[in-house]
Amino acid sequence: MKTFTFHAVALSFGLVCAGTASAATEASLGVTATLAPEACNLALINGGIFNLGKIDSNRVSRTGTTLLPPIETPFRITCTAPAAFALRLGSRDIASRVLLDLPDYNGRIHDRAEVVNGLGYSNGHKIGGYIVEVNEAARNPGTGFPYNVLTSFFGGWLPNISKRLSENYMVGFGNTTTPGGVPDLMGVIRVSAGIAHDQGMTFEDEIEINGQSTLELVYL
Repeated sequence: MKTFTFHAVALSFGLVCAGTASAATEASLGVTATLAPEACNLALINGGIFNLGKIDSNRVSRTGTTLLPPIETPFRITCTAPAAFALRLGSRDIASRVLLDLPDYNGRIHDRAEVVNGLGYSNGHKIGGYIVEVNEAARNPGTGFPYNVLTSFFGGWLPNISKRLSENYMVGFGNTTTPGGVPDLMGVIRVSAGIAHDQGMTFEDEIEINGQSTLELVYL
């Protein structure tokens, strides 16, 4: 957690006493303070591991994309005081991705290059891609009251659009049109993946799918 230290300009003052027998004295006064942001903790119930299980190769299309069942897990964010924050993917594998037409949350279309992440390689061939999104409105676990779920893309905040995450797509939470004032919330993260067999993969051996991303909580 970052701690910000504020150092005020040192102030000095002079005290002059009446009469020629008294000498003037002065003292320096410095002002310092520590400003610490609200401490928030992000936790995924599954520990951040989305296991797609063992997939029968007979289910994989030999000519196009094979969509896998999406996996969801609850997440919770707790803060020591109400805070403004958002979720994003701080790092992700884009070198191995295939820009698949994956299911789009809430029926909105976005640039696939912004949100599709890679699933690694099989004998040098790309396996496919996946997306990460906030799948439903977050709620205050104490009251059940829902928060507005807002998406930012290079700037302002908008409600009711795709909740996909990337470095540039952030999802924030609040009671207005901008994130803020959230002490504690629960929601759902969903991962949707697809296999692109037309990249040249073969199935003589088991293929290990290995997608890597970093989910970040960003203070605003």
